Amino acid sequence: MPESNLTPPVSDVLSERNPFIDVLSKDLPSLLWRHKWNQYRDQFGLPYSRGTMQNFDSEKTGPKLGRVGNQVFYLREDYLLWLAAISKYGEVA
Repeated sequence: MPESNLTPPVSDVLSERNPFIDVLSKDLPSLLWRHKWNQYRDQFGLPYSRGTMQNFDSEKTGPKLGRVGNQVFYLREDYLLWLAAISKYGEVA
């Protein structure tokens, strides 16, 4: 398979990002539960409220998500990749 078809490893993509994302990659838990989002926002300074994350999810514009029963979660790496992508285009202050 030609190299151009390969997706770079998450660590390579995140290493090109801003210092805020670098800190989050070390401090955030590996599993981020949406029902605890406001707690994460207060503790780690994450942008957006739980309701805004729910809106992103319903619009299919949020990070990749998973479910356990009715509970929604994001993997840290998926969230950080999404945050880095929207930060790059000026959508996050």
